[in-house]
Amino acid sequence: MKMSTSKKNKNSHISKFLNIALFVVPTILIVILYIISRYFPNAVYKIYTTGLFKVITYLPKILTKGWRYSFAEVCLVIFILFFLIYTVSTITKTIIALVKKGDKPFHRLIRYGSFIVKTICVILSTFILFGAFNYNSLPLSDIAGYELRKRDTQTLAELCLLLEEKASASYVEVRETDIFVYTGEANKAYEKAREQYDFFDGYTEVLTSAKPAFSSIIMCYLQISGIYPYLLPESVINTKTPTCALPHTVCHELAHQMGFAREDEANYVAFIACISSDKQEFVYSGYYEAFLYSMNALYVYDYEKWEKIHKETDPRILEDMKKSSEFWDSFSTPNDFLGNLSENVNDAYLNINNVSDGTHSYGRVVDLLLAHYF
Repeated sequence: MKMSTSKKNKNSHISKFLNIALFVVPTILIVILYIISRYFPNAVYKIYTTGLFKVITYLPKILTKGWRYSFAEVCLVIFILFFLIYTVSTITKTIIALVKKGDKPFHRLIRYGSFIVKTICVILSTFILFGAFNYNSLPLSDIAGYELRKRDTQTLAELCLLLEEKASASYVEVRETDIFVYTGEANKAYEKAREQYDFFDGYTEVLTSAKPAFSSIIMCYLQISGIYPYLLPESVINTKTPTCALPHTVCHELAHQMGFAREDEANYVAFIACISSDKQEFVYSGYYEAFLYSMNALYVYDYEKWEKIHKETDPRILEDMKKSSEFWDSFSTPNDFLGNLSENVNDAYLNINNVSDGTHSYGRVVDLLLAHYF
């Protein structure tokens, strides 16, 4: 006995609905779990950061380990090309069907809409499962036993002087260096840091070397020195980044790969890795970046103290600061459109992930540095 056309259509609609629901429902549950997890940082740290995160990211790391360059960029380009071709094809075929007055002219658009919904669900779920939960984990200050408290500007000035002294003592003039030398040394730096700092114990030891980006020039215009695409646990580095900051940048992106999601914590962890390294370029980069963060904070809260320290700063350090500033300025677009766009997107991203003061959270690395030294 043959099934009626209406019954077939009904079953087809149910099948399509269930197909979409298989993507939407789990994603909604994951998002709800992510929101709830904000209220249980201790549980997130014990169950996810020091457990599930290691397991979930292990296989992708192993599969991409042998690829020296950014595999994430290759995947992104392939997806963009596929998306553009699929979009143009869908629109073209829909127009042809409308012109010819064919049967169900909009069925391709419906299928296209279904594809968009499924893609969003996969991206969002993967992003959360592959690392976003770490934003809701215990703060590093709690794990390391640091007391973060308000300190006067005199203490901040003392920190600046101390970091300037250490940066000056470790200064090394770095010329063009193979990026793979930096990426290899960064992993060794973390191995040494683990021997000295107990708070690393709960975080993953499985790290793939940071990968140089094909799109480094584009990243320069976006004012980005590195990125950690959570959809794939891979640290991607802008190879054009000034050499004085490059070692710290590599270590920063590896910190995300370890499970330190917050920017301020990744900056501090990168500092620890750099000064633990046997390579003087890394040691200098760590102190140089820490000095910049501290001086920026002092500039805001006590300009007179900042001015005094700035005048006494090692000229070699000031020269690196000048060259770095000139480098990034050389990639400014009219009205700094791309740079501002990149910052606004990043600000929104941090706010969504419960970093309430957006990009200003980068300044909070100074609190960790103060706790570290005082």
